Amino acid sequence: MFGPSFSTLQEASVSPKRKAPYLGKSVVRMIDNLELVDRLLGEFRALIPLPATTTPSLATILRQRKANRPLPRQCQVTRIDYAGEEGGIMCGLDFGMADADSAHFVSITHLTFDRSVPLYREIEAYRKHRIKRLRRLNGAMSP
Repeated sequence: MFGPSFSTLQEASVSPKRKAPYLGKSVVRMIDNLELVDRLLGEFRALIPLPATTTPSLATILRQRKANRPLPRQCQVTRIDYAGEEGGIMCGLDFGMADADSAHFVSITHLTFDRSVPLYREIEAYRKHRIKRLRRLNGAMSP
């Protein structure tokens, strides 16, 4: 067998101390704490739909795609899923337009939430942690 087994990777991903385990010649670095993600997903799903605001960078991208009609920055999160380490927590968005011609599914890191949202602190902690880890990993991969 080439590389670590799935069970070894799975055990490494739920390590309580979240240290990067040594598996062969490479180090597996986990971005998300899977136990925390599972808990957050369950609590988040119970509150859907939730109001959110797109970040300025996401709003710019969406505006470019919808040249004939602008989308508001305010939206509702109507679905939430986990896309693994690569995508993290993903949110399905509804902009309240009856004739919407496409679905919008974005990373939670591209959304902001009002402080009055019940899970605000947990969502912000996840977003900040994920952004920090992604920056660190991208910096480590740069030449």
